[in-house]
Amino acid sequence: MAEQRFPTGFLWGVATSSHQIEGGNHNNWTVWERQPGHILDGSASGKAADFWHRYKDDIKSAADMHLGAFRLSIEWSRIEPIEGEYDQIALDHYGKILAELEKHKLKPFVTLHHFTLPEWTTKYGAWTSRHVAEKFVKYALKVVGEFGDKVDNWITINEPSVEIGLGYAVGTFPPGRNDIPGFLKARRNVVHAHREAYTQIHGLYEAKGWAKPQVSIAHHLTYATARNPKNPLDRLAAWVYDQLNNAYFLEHTRLYADCIGVNYYFYRRLYFHLGGPLMVMAETQVPRAPTSDLGWQVVPEGLFRVLNRVAAYNLPIYVTENGLADADDDLRPWSIVQHAQSVHRAIAAGADVRGYFHWTLLDTFEWENGYSARYGLVAVDFKTQKRTPRPSAKLFADIATHNALTAKMLERKP
Repeated sequence: MAEQRFPTGFLWGVATSSHQIEGGNHNNWTVWERQPGHILDGSASGKAADFWHRYKDDIKSAADMHLGAFRLSIEWSRIEPIEGEYDQIALDHYGKILAELEKHKLKPFVTLHHFTLPEWTTKYGAWTSRHVAEKFVKYALKVVGEFGDKVDNWITINEPSVEIGLGYAVGTFPPGRNDIPGFLKARRNVVHAHREAYTQIHGLYEAKGWAKPQVSIAHHLTYATARNPKNPLDRLAAWVYDQLNNAYFLEHTRLYADCIGVNYYFYRRLYFHLGGPLMVMAETQVPRAPTSDLGWQVVPEGLFRVLNRVAAYNLPIYVTENGLADADDDLRPWSIVQHAQSVHRAIAAGADVRGYFHWTLLDTFEWENGYSARYGLVAVDFKTQKRTPRPSAKLFADIATHNALTAKMLERKP
């Protein structure tokens, strides 16, 4: 198989999030973690990977992989721990992290909200409150005003379909509700928060005379297909899933986006099943697909199909997350190559994909799975904080260095 080269300037990077790696946070998730039964392995985030103090070494680790970009998030609860009071010391610390990225020539992609809300938002009902949506916009403007001359790629909100769906309909994320009216209200408020933040961020850049930024959402996009394409009820099941999980936030923010962020993890093969686990649908396995440590099937073909789907929006596209839980690093090298090949195919088919961010640099606190899922290119011993690069880190570095998939890479098997 011939070498597959990527366009000049294509960005290879890693994605991270504040609560999952920084340690020492105090937000709605730290309250949630303390309540029994919410985290699979019974852990709490605690120090996490202690990135808050070890960021210089970790950023150097990313730079040593010859990457061009680094996705990080700002922790709202650090910046506004008390409603209406901003913490300049925390802002200054994030400024040091951004300076370190600049030192190593890593382009920052900054997420303003990655699942975690300040504790004080809970008294208003979190995302069910329009007040909280407005407070998010003010917080976003505070951060962007501080760093807009250093950052031109902003993600307002990470995976709103996941946060709102699991938090207000399924109940496995805080606030742990099974409340469809609340779910619908929270969706509307998140859309409002993004639109207002998008508009005001652009206004701020224009007022400051800064170069126009790219502002968007990192969407959790799943490829959903019918188990039997000839069965209209199976097709209906796939359509309903797509509307709930993909289309809503894409369509309601498409006029407020300079690019599209794609987080890809799932390929759903669905059939109609009234009263099933997904309301009018159930899922069947993709034949012969390998599985991660979490039992999630790994189907790189779905990324190609998702990228082709969002190409219709005629906007630049970034794969802002893609990865898998694989403590032994047995499947990750193959997965990286195959997903990168799906990106290459999508570009060849006309999708304007400009970057790929692997999830993630370091082993992390993985939300409801705690520390039982290991996603890092770099393994972390959470007792000693020792870092050990996995073999996949070398592979990813080779891809970034050559901006290509070599014939030898493409021969890898899962």
